[in-house]
Amino acid sequence: MVESVGEAVAYAEVAERPRVYVRSIVAHFVSHRSHSRLSVEALIHGGARTDSSARWKPVAALLKSAREARGVKGLSDSRTAALIIGGAIDAVVGEALEDPGYDAVAASEEIVDLVEQRFLTD
Repeated sequence: MVESVGEAVAYAEVAERPRVYVRSIVAHFVSHRSHSRLSVEALIHGGARTDSSARWKPVAALLKSAREARGVKGLSDSRTAALIIGGAIDAVVGEALEDPGYDAVAASEEIVDLVEQRFLTD
């Protein structure tokens, strides 16, 4: 997952990386359902809590860089934004695991729209 999502993000224009991240991570988990289940199980039963910043900091950095590339000047709490985005992705992937008929790809577009409107504009 890290390799496929990381590669997609690396090849995208800086200003487009948050949307590419959302789309590619949801697409990966939809395509690799066993990875989704394994990730959920690890979070639930993994024992020791891992450092949450390892998950939100890269997303926050993508947002910050995209804002700079787009010339967006307004203040944004990139940590909270990254946590919101991660939570939305988790919810969509979780729902797709519970209901294989759920359109997670369409849902990822809703997340992209949220990110664009709330976090990547003044």
